[in-house]
Amino acid sequence: MKVIRKEDKDSNVYIKTYSIEDGNIVLHTANGSNPRIINVPENKVHALELMWKQQDLNRGSVDELKTKISRNIRWGIINVAVAGASFAGMFVFSDSITFMQHVALSVVATAGVGGAAFVNIPKIVSTKGKLEDVLKGNILKKNAEYLNENLDLENINHMEGVSYSTRRQLEETAKRNETVNEDEVEDYFTINTIDSIPLKDLLKIRDNLKRDDYFSFEYNEQAKKETGKQKVYKNNN
Repeated sequence: MKVIRKEDKDSNVYIKTYSIEDGNIVLHTANGSNPRIINVPENKVHALELMWKQQDLNRGSVDELKTKISRNIRWGIINVAVAGASFAGMFVFSDSITFMQHVALSVVATAGVGGAAFVNIPKIVSTKGKLEDVLKGNILKKNAEYLNENLDLENINHMEGVSYSTRRQLEETAKRNETVNEDEVEDYFTINTIDSIPLKDLLKIRDNLKRDDYFSFEYNEQAKKETGKQKVYKNNN
């Protein structure tokens, strides 16, 4: 979970994520501190509840983040336009301007392109990442139970169009769940684990599941595992 609001930037209670290390739950907070608590199911539940409270506050920043992206794009366009005009001036009026004017126009042009590339682009990428983080949380809040209860990793239709990294993460969760007690089984999708799942993958999985719900086909096990092209409806006769 990214830090979205300015007031949380240096917070020692804003949980970005948690991990399990040496039998402890390690909280990774915004200011870099890492408090440790005993790894019991109740503490995991409480950590997730705290992260959901953070998400509820972050939701109010969606419009602000969109505005920042639009503003930085506009400034980038302006910088490039100024640079383009400066370059054009150098060639159009090359015979009528002095050497120092050439230098000045070159500086303006370089600054324009440099400003667009080294100032606006990183800001756009950073802000877009924060916006995606909030939107993922919104999608998960509405669909968490549905996703976790219905996802079948062996059904290729459920994973169609999903990136390798997301597939790998979900498969690792499934393998880990096979080795732990029932009260230690973790959901595929939580506010703690979606940080490394792209928004497009989360939406794709949700849409794949809804597509299967709409079709309401039944699969035999062989067709489900081997191919997404072969849909077999059982004959009840």
